[in-house]
Amino acid sequence: IHNVTCLAETSLLVPAQDLLSMPFAQPWMRQLVHMQGSVPLMMNSCFGSNIYDILAFARLWSSHARWPDLQKDCGLTASSSTELSKWRIDVSCPHISREEEMAALGLVQSLLTARRSKVVGGSLEEEEALIDDAMVAQRLRLAATVRRDEKFVLYRAEQFVLRAREQLQLVDSDWRSYLTLMHANAVKSLKQRSEL
Repeated sequence: IHNVTCLAETSLLVPAQDLLSMPFAQPWMRQLVHMQGSVPLMMNSCFGSNIYDILAFARLWSSHARWPDLQKDCGLTASSSTELSKWRIDVSCPHISREEEMAALGLVQSLLTARRSKVVGGSLEEEEALIDDAMVAQRLRLAATVRRDEKFVLYRAEQFVLRAREQLQLVDSDWRSYLTLMHANAVKSLKQRSEL
């Protein structure tokens, strides 16, 4: 992939009405019923904390824990229902089960799949070929670049979720460390590649 910058981004849209069926929605039913539109969750190609924020959002909505417990033990605060994208809880929250974490990863995967299905054009490789083809008009190559960059962001996020699910299944009773282990393995892999 060439010349991908942090400017390449995508927005995962969570229809507010879809949140009604989530375990955590019960205390917020009255507000959610009146919400229109979607909750945007932004992610760029530099990744950074983006994917972790999206996972923390999904973790909250996949939780069966009570709001007061999450406030008291997990630091959850919410100022208004219009800022739902900022409602998150960390993997260290003692009220989150391994099954709820797996459900959160499933929710993130479904959001990624839904977004990918709406991106026009060909595959990531086909977009690369268009960009590299000097015979294609400049504005078509620019459009292919934008599409390719978004597809690349989605691809990286999907790979993250796939590895996270695998790692979560492999870890023992200390399952909350799975993201740390995943990060350590990624750093180790990068180091090994740089030594080649």
